[in-house]
Amino acid sequence: METPSYPAYCFKASPTHFTWVKISALDLQNLKRGIGVYYYLNHPIRYVYLAGLIVSRTEAPWHTILTLDDSSGETAEVVIKKQSMQSNETVEQVEQEEKEQEGYEKEVEEEGGGGGGGGGEVHISTTEKSILDISKLEVGVLVKIKGSITTFRTINRVQMERFEILADTNEEMCFLRDRTRYFVEVLSVPWKLSAEEVAQLHREAEQDEEELQAKRKRAERRVKKRARLEERERRVILKAYERRQSSYSII
Repeated sequence: METPSYPAYCFKASPTHFTWVKISALDLQNLKRGIGVYYYLNHPIRYVYLAGLIVSRTEAPWHTILTLDDSSGETAEVVIKKQSMQSNETVEQVEQEEKEQEGYEKEVEEEGGGGGGGGGEVHISTTEKSILDISKLEVGVLVKIKGSITTFRTINRVQMERFEILADTNEEMCFLRDRTRYFVEVLSVPWKLSAEEVAQLHREAEQDEEELQAKRKRAERRVKKRARLEERERRVILKAYERRQSSYSII
């Protein structure tokens, strides 16, 4: 089956690029990694939506890992980042520490987890940096999870953004029906654009770039104008100071 490839400026016309894509754990592992995006066939995907049973919960120093079983033949690892509330560090500082400690973090994971949570720690979403209360997300709970995609070694993971606990298996079955319908109608069919659509998207991308450049130039002009005004004001103040000093010398 032919799967045409399109440049990034076409992604906004994709039915999967900027939406929560209902996907199974099996298909999550089949996604191919691109630059800032993942692909199923030629569908660009950034955000995914899964549902299943939590079969394990592992605490590591910098995050909690949930393993989700959706009966697709694979499980999905869901990562929820932690932030310490025992210091005045910002989320950005905590993330920098995570990056610096990446080697140690991987070692802890390979050994099957590490230090537990709690002790003044909260969980945060990756993109919005909002606090997530995952205290009810224990083994045996049915849950729907939305998140972005990341890769650890060769395993595709989900970085949690939002979640919803399912009341029973009926709700899970409704989600599975919707997921199957989405797979049949969207994911399993290669995304195609006509030559005219690609040309139009290219023109729009060029217009967007021109507008961005114009906005940057306007911002640069404002900065230069402000600098000139500040320099003029500085000279006025300096001259006034020099005149005052001269008058003191005459006296």
